[in-house]
Amino acid sequence: MPTALSLQDEFTACALLAPLDGQRLEGTPMATAEFDPLGAVVDWLDACRARRLDQLLKLYEAGATLECACDGPRSYRGRRAIASYWIDRLDAAVDESFQLINIVPGEDPDCVVLDYLSYEGKPVRMHFTFAASGKIAATVCAPTVGSRAA
Repeated sequence: MPTALSLQDEFTACALLAPLDGQRLEGTPMATAEFDPLGAVVDWLDACRARRLDQLLKLYEAGATLECACDGPRSYRGRRAIASYWIDRLDAAVDESFQLINIVPGEDPDCVVLDYLSYEGKPVRMHFTFAASGKIAATVCAPTVGSRAA
């Protein structure tokens, strides 16, 4: 029986690839004609920028998980819990929030790593794991040190 991954295990399982050279994107293991995981993460970022909780939640599996180390270790399971996490953050978002810093495929074929500015305008790294359906199965986030938007 598989055990639940801790925040550190999830970050290790979804480690970054070497820097992108343009050819890596073509080799993104989960990308298919029907599903582009990098595009799904951009859709996630767009929903956050638009402050559209309904659009954001549609991107998640019904039983998805969100682990956040930004405000202390917290875990949320299911769309309702994820909605409770995001509703106040979207309402409180500052003008520079949800700016893309970097996005790369992870080592794991169903993972994407996003560096962006949080709702507070602070640098955050979010790891996305996708289900076979193409919806987000899990997100794990933590603050980053020294990353800034260009």
